[in-house]
Amino acid sequence: MCTMPSFIHSRLIPGIALSTLLSFSLAGCIDPSDIVSGKKLESGVTTATESPDDCSANVPMESLEQHAEELPKLNNQAWPLELARVDQENPCATLSYIAIPLGRGTVSTPMQVALFHNGQFLGPATEHIYSFAPEINRINDATIAVTYRFREEGESNAEASGYTTVVFEWDEDSQKVRSTGEFPPSN
Repeated sequence: MCTMPSFIHSRLIPGIALSTLLSFSLAGCIDPSDIVSGKKLESGVTTATESPDDCSANVPMESLEQHAEELPKLNNQAWPLELARVDQENPCATLSYIAIPLGRGTVSTPMQVALFHNGQFLGPATEHIYSFAPEINRINDATIAVTYRFREEGESNAEASGYTTVVFEWDEDSQKVRSTGEFPPSN
């Protein structure tokens, strides 16, 4: 049995508002491709490291501190780890995350998302840094959905109305993270 938390989005799927489709918990399992806007698919791959036997909420943060230099930098600036937000639902899940905002913020300030397997650092969700803080939701122990916001052509940052969801899933067979979905356009 799997569970899915509530999602709140305003992106439209042909004929169905995604907010209607995903604003309630589903009984039973879903395929991540059911919630991804699917114009073009990209696959990201990240390799696993050894998992710890005893994982607590501190383990992912300690792992991030050891690997912070591996995160892409914005204007040669390191990400402020003291502001990091550890996956509160299950920091030591098969796939978990830490979201790292920049200290100074506007509506379009980016946030870095680092991925973890059993509390051990895998790498950034993407090498590209996107404007706007993403919304991150857990689908199950091995899957998270990251909804990125972006500006449609001609919009200001305050008007940004574009949304796209990328699903990151731990593939036990390959021992890698697979991503499906459309990433936002480059800024």
